[in-house]
Amino acid sequence: GVLTAASPIQIIVGEFVANGQVPTTTNQQQIPGSIGSGVTQHIITVKTGEDVSSKIVSFIHSSPRAVCIVSATGELSNVTVFQADASGGEATYEGLFKIQTLSGSFLPFENGDPQSRMGGFSVSLTGSDQRTFGGAVSGDLIAASPVEVIVCSFAAPAAPMNPKFVVPSRGMHSGLPSELAGHPKGKRSGNRKR
Repeated sequence: GVLTAASPIQIIVGEFVANGQVPTTTNQQQIPGSIGSGVTQHIITVKTGEDVSSKIVSFIHSSPRAVCIVSATGELSNVTVFQADASGGEATYEGLFKIQTLSGSFLPFENGDPQSRMGGFSVSLTGSDQRTFGGAVSGDLIAASPVEVIVCSFAAPAAPMNPKFVVPSRGMHSGLPSELAGHPKGKRSGNRKR
Protein backbone atom coordinates (compact mmCIF):
# COMPACT_ATOMS: atom_id res chain seq x y z
CA GLY A 1 0.00 0.00 0.00
CA VAL A 2 1.02 3.54 -0.61
CA LEU A 3 0.48 6.38 1.83
CA THR A 4 0.19 9.82 0.24
CA ALA A 5 -0.88 13.26 1.36
CA ALA A 6 -4.09 14.54 -0.17
CA SER A 7 -4.06 17.36 -2.69
CA PRO A 8 -4.18 20.91 -1.31
CA ILE A 9 -7.59 22.22 -0.33
CA GLN A 10 -8.67 25.80 0.06
CA ILE A 11 -9.22 27.14 3.57
CA ILE A 12 -11.03 30.42 4.08
CA VAL A 13 -9.69 32.48 6.96
CA GLY A 14 -11.46 35.58 8.22
CA GLU A 15 -14.60 36.89 9.85
CA PHE A 16 -18.02 35.66 8.85
CA VAL A 17 -21.11 37.84 9.11
CA ALA A 18 -24.55 36.69 10.25
CA ASN A 19 -25.81 35.91 6.73
CA GLY A 20 -22.96 33.43 6.20
CA GLN A 21 -21.19 35.56 3.59
CA VAL A 22 -17.45 36.08 3.75
CA PRO A 23 -16.31 39.74 3.82
CA THR A 24 -14.26 40.82 0.78
CA THR A 25 -11.19 41.38 2.98
CA THR A 26 -10.93 37.68 3.83
CA ASN A 27 -7.49 36.12 3.43
CA GLN A 28 -7.39 32.84 1.54
CA GLN A 29 -4.53 30.40 1.77
CA GLN A 30 -3.87 26.88 0.57
CA ILE A 31 -2.28 24.47 2.98
CA PRO A 32 -1.24 21.14 1.41
CA GLY A 33 -2.96 18.19 3.08
CA SER A 34 -4.27 20.32 5.94
CA ILE A 35 -7.93 20.78 6.85
CA GLY A 36 -7.48 23.30 9.63
CA SER A 37 -5.42 24.05 12.67
CA GLY A 38 -3.24 20.98 13.23
CA VAL A 39 -5.45 18.59 11.22
CA THR A 40 -3.82 16.71 8.35
CA GLN A 41 -5.60 14.56 5.79
CA HIS A 42 -4.01 11.32 4.52
CA ILE A 43 -5.04 8.75 1.92
CA ILE A 44 -4.19 5.11 2.58
CA THR A 45 -4.15 3.16 -0.69
CA VAL A 46 -4.76 -0.59 -0.42
CA LYS A 47 -4.12 -2.93 -3.35
CA THR A 48 -6.46 -5.73 -4.43
CA GLY A 49 -5.96 -8.76 -2.17
CA GLU A 50 -4.46 -6.78 0.73
CA ASP A 51 -6.06 -6.39 4.17
CA VAL A 52 -7.55 -2.91 4.67
CA SER A 53 -7.66 -3.40 8.47
CA SER A 54 -3.93 -4.14 8.64
CA LYS A 55 -3.10 -1.05 6.56
CA ILE A 56 -5.20 1.15 8.85
CA VAL A 57 -3.68 -0.33 12.02
CA SER A 58 -0.18 0.07 10.56
CA PHE A 59 -0.86 3.75 9.83
CA ILE A 60 -2.28 4.32 13.32
CA HIS A 61 0.78 2.72 14.95
CA SER A 62 3.11 4.88 12.84
CA SER A 63 1.63 8.18 14.02
CA PRO A 64 1.89 9.69 17.50
CA ARG A 65 -1.22 11.77 16.70
CA ALA A 66 -4.91 11.00 17.14
CA VAL A 67 -6.44 9.50 13.98
CA CYS A 68 -9.98 9.70 12.62
CA ILE A 69 -11.13 7.46 9.75
CA VAL A 70 -13.36 9.64 7.58
CA SER A 71 -14.38 7.43 4.64
CA ALA A 72 -13.33 4.79 2.15
CA THR A 73 -14.11 3.76 -1.41
CA GLY A 74 -13.75 0.39 -3.08
CA GLU A 75 -14.93 -3.18 -2.74
CA LEU A 76 -14.13 -5.99 -0.31
CA SER A 77 -14.19 -9.76 -0.84
CA ASN A 78 -13.83 -11.03 2.74
CA VAL A 79 -15.11 -9.20 5.81
CA THR A 80 -15.06 -10.06 9.52
CA VAL A 81 -17.22 -7.91 11.80
CA PHE A 82 -18.70 -8.12 15.27
CA GLN A 83 -22.49 -8.01 15.17
CA ALA A 84 -24.60 -7.62 18.27
CA ASP A 85 -27.69 -9.22 16.73
CA ALA A 86 -29.71 -12.18 18.00
CA SER A 87 -26.92 -14.65 17.18
CA GLY A 88 -24.23 -12.27 18.45
CA GLY A 89 -20.53 -12.69 17.97
CA GLU A 90 -18.23 -12.43 15.04
CA ALA A 91 -19.39 -12.99 11.46
CA THR A 92 -17.25 -13.55 8.37
CA TYR A 93 -18.72 -12.81 4.94
CA GLU A 94 -17.28 -13.81 1.57
CA GLY A 95 -18.44 -12.34 -1.72
CA LEU A 96 -18.26 -8.93 -3.36
CA PHE A 97 -19.21 -6.02 -1.09
CA LYS A 98 -19.19 -2.29 -1.87
CA ILE A 99 -17.98 -0.07 0.97
CA GLN A 100 -20.75 2.36 1.96
CA THR A 101 -19.06 3.75 5.08
CA LEU A 102 -15.85 3.11 6.98
CA SER A 103 -15.37 5.26 10.06
CA GLY A 104 -13.71 5.29 13.45
CA SER A 105 -11.25 7.08 15.66
CA PHE A 106 -8.17 6.29 17.71
CA LEU A 107 -6.68 8.38 20.50
CA PRO A 108 -3.23 7.81 22.00
CA PHE A 109 -2.95 7.09 25.70
CA GLU A 110 -1.31 9.62 27.96
CA ASN A 111 2.03 7.74 27.83
CA GLY A 112 2.48 8.78 24.17
CA ASP A 113 3.25 5.24 22.99
CA PRO A 114 1.88 5.01 19.40
CA GLN A 115 1.32 1.26 19.94
CA SER A 116 -1.21 2.00 22.74
CA ARG A 117 -4.44 3.45 21.41
CA MET A 118 -8.06 3.78 22.43
CA GLY A 119 -10.70 3.42 19.73
CA GLY A 120 -12.16 1.25 17.02
CA PHE A 121 -13.75 1.34 13.60
CA SER A 122 -16.85 0.08 11.86
CA VAL A 123 -17.92 -0.63 8.30
CA SER A 124 -21.21 -0.65 6.36
CA LEU A 125 -21.32 -2.66 3.14
CA THR A 126 -23.73 -3.49 0.34
CA GLY A 127 -23.74 -6.95 -1.22
CA SER A 128 -24.68 -7.96 -4.75
CA ASP A 129 -28.25 -8.51 -3.51
CA GLN A 130 -28.34 -4.78 -2.53
CA ARG A 131 -28.73 -5.58 1.17
CA THR A 132 -26.71 -3.44 3.54
CA PHE A 133 -24.97 -4.84 6.61
CA GLY A 134 -21.99 -4.05 8.78
CA GLY A 135 -20.60 -3.89 12.26
CA ALA A 136 -17.49 -3.22 14.30
CA VAL A 137 -14.44 -4.42 12.40
CA SER A 138 -13.05 -7.45 14.24
CA GLY A 139 -10.77 -9.02 11.65
CA ASP A 140 -9.81 -8.91 8.01
CA LEU A 141 -11.25 -6.58 5.38
CA ILE A 142 -9.75 -8.04 2.18
CA ALA A 143 -9.79 -5.65 -0.80
CA ALA A 144 -11.54 -6.99 -3.93
CA SER A 145 -10.50 -3.83 -5.80
CA PRO A 146 -8.12 -0.98 -5.00
CA VAL A 147 -9.42 0.70 -1.83
CA GLU A 148 -8.71 4.26 -0.71
CA VAL A 149 -9.19 5.17 2.94
CA ILE A 150 -9.35 8.84 3.95
CA VAL A 151 -8.01 9.51 7.45
CA CYS A 152 -7.22 12.68 9.37
CA SER A 153 -4.58 13.01 12.04
CA PHE A 154 -4.55 15.71 14.68
CA ALA A 155 -3.04 16.62 18.02
CA ALA A 156 -4.64 14.47 20.71
CA PRO A 157 -6.74 16.13 23.43
CA ALA A 158 -4.78 17.15 26.53
CA ALA A 159 -7.19 15.36 28.91
CA PRO A 160 -5.98 11.99 30.22
CA MET A 161 -7.56 9.02 28.47
CA ASN A 162 -9.15 6.10 30.30
CA PRO A 163 -7.82 2.96 28.56
CA LYS A 164 -11.04 1.08 27.68
CA PHE A 165 -10.06 0.15 24.13
CA VAL A 166 -6.72 -0.78 22.60
CA VAL A 167 -5.54 -1.29 19.05
CA PRO A 168 -3.77 -4.62 18.91
CA SER A 169 -0.77 -5.16 16.69
CA ARG A 170 -2.12 -8.54 15.50
CA GLY A 171 -5.42 -10.41 15.52
CA MET A 172 -8.58 -8.46 16.24
CA HIS A 173 -8.31 -5.01 14.63
CA SER A 174 -11.27 -3.19 16.09
CA GLY A 175 -10.03 -2.52 19.59
CA LEU A 176 -13.28 -3.88 20.99
CA PRO A 177 -13.69 -3.73 24.74
CA SER A 178 -11.91 -6.59 26.47
CA GLU A 179 -15.20 -8.15 27.56
CA LEU A 180 -16.14 -8.47 23.86
CA ALA A 181 -12.72 -9.58 22.66
CA GLY A 182 -13.17 -13.04 24.17
CA HIS A 183 -16.70 -13.51 22.80
CA PRO A 184 -17.27 -16.89 21.11
CA LYS A 185 -16.61 -16.64 17.41
CA GLY A 186 -19.62 -17.69 15.33
CA LYS A 187 -18.05 -17.72 11.86
CA ARG A 188 -20.35 -17.53 8.86
CA SER A 189 -19.40 -17.70 5.21
CA GLY A 190 -21.23 -16.40 2.18
CA ASN A 191 -23.86 -13.71 2.00
CA ARG A 192 -25.69 -13.91 5.28
CA LYS A 193 -29.48 -13.97 4.88
CA ARG A 194 -31.66 -12.07 7.31
